[in-house]
Amino acid sequence: MVESLQAEPASVVAARARRNFHGNALHELMGLSLEDAGQGFARVRMRTNRLTGGQGETAVGGGVGGSVHGGLLAALVDIAALQAVVHSLQPGDRPAGTADLNITY
Repeated sequence: MVESLQAEPASVVAARARRNFHGNALHELMGLSLEDAGQGFARVRMRTNRLTGGQGETAVGGGVGGSVHGGLLAALVDIAALQAVVHSLQPGDRPAGTADLNITY
């Protein structure tokens, strides 16, 4: 006998993804919030601060000249991509780590 796998309702997947996103300590440290997400897309916002950069010369961390550090931007892209993919997962699927990420600034 073969069990049929039924996809969870999009609202259930979205609610779980949002809970997991906002409960993540790294996301909190980076100042990230999940603005919107669905199958194949996600919008994640980063609040800049003196640690992440993006505050001009008043930043104590961050990138060149007070900009947001490129590594944080790469992490932001990676995190947003996972949020876009997670909505396509079927019950029993497990996301894996990023195999390749290339960003040109």
